[in-house]
Amino acid sequence: MNNIIIILIGLFFFSCDEDPIIGISNEYTPNLDYSMDLDWNNSQPRSITGVHIKWNQWEENDSTNFVSYYIKDVTTENDKLLEDMVSSEDTTYTVNFPVGTFLKICILANFTNTENTNSDYISSDTIQFFTQPMSAASNILIDTQPFQHNITWEASDEENITSLIVYRSHIEEGNNIPNLIINTSNGLPEENEWQWNQMYEGNNFDNSFVDTTILSDYKYFYSIKVQIESSDNIENFRYSIITPAVAEMINPISDHPLNLNASDDFEDVITLQWEIYPNDDFYAYEIWRSDIATTSIETLEGNGEKLVEITNKNLDYFEDRLSIGFGKKWYYFIRAYNNYGENIESEIEQGDTRL
Repeated sequence: MNNIIIILIGLFFFSCDEDPIIGISNEYTPNLDYSMDLDWNNSQPRSITGVHIKWNQWEENDSTNFVSYYIKDVTTENDKLLEDMVSSEDTTYTVNFPVGTFLKICILANFTNTENTNSDYISSDTIQFFTQPMSAASNILIDTQPFQHNITWEASDEENITSLIVYRSHIEEGNNIPNLIINTSNGLPEENEWQWNQMYEGNNFDNSFVDTTILSDYKYFYSIKVQIESSDNIENFRYSIITPAVAEMINPISDHPLNLNASDDFEDVITLQWEIYPNDDFYAYEIWRSDIATTSIETLEGNGEKLVEITNKNLDYFEDRLSIGFGKKWYYFIRAYNNYGENIESEIEQGDTRL
């Protein structure tokens, strides 16, 4: 882990390094044997709206006095203090944040030198935590009949969904196929070139809808939104991929080199970086992993596992810490989807952890 010991002289904001792996250090090392070992708290169930974290309890010694644990969000340059915990026995915490969110969390153990009360010291550890996105309504099928569309789907497997909304867009013959861009501040479709209208609202027990407002002059497209309604968290929603009433009317995904890179020089983490998919029809990334050496994506997918689904187009970095092991080789690829379900894939890249 990224355990850091530094002298703090009035400038607390230097305590958590922006780099999640390589820490800031100086030559001064107090006489103590303490490693924070910040990690997921796997004794608690995983949630889509928060993460449970844990770290090692401060070890008492004769030369230092414990002050507090600071819990900080250091995802951006503007660090945010989440909690100041003054008991050394408190070594677990739950960080609440919306679905599909990635945050860098830093824990700092603040202590003072008993021989020099003018100096404060900090031991810190920083890693990336994340929540998975909500699962979307899937396998949307449209049975086209004269002047109506019979639409069926498989419900999201999230248990706490409070509402489901069917959206529809349409074009005239020869017009550009519609895109769906979501305003993240309110969770609604942007009113750009294409209009998306709410056609039906229900709940997650619904799995069908009959659209009878059909005109023969238009081509129709549908997307289904599921959400967890809360006055504080409008971010907790997910749209399905767009399904056209005419199956062939989809937007192909633009070719783009993802250039996945996997690290080979850390003990307990493999870091992955890639070039983001730049177009506004982005839907999601998937990162897949296997410990079987292969150059075939089909083989890796069949023998491996999907580590994470990412709905933030601009995220280009992931820390794999899942049962990663020491001195072990892993093989990865990343897949990018557009909002019609079309995809592109990277080459398979090898990552290593060192002993």
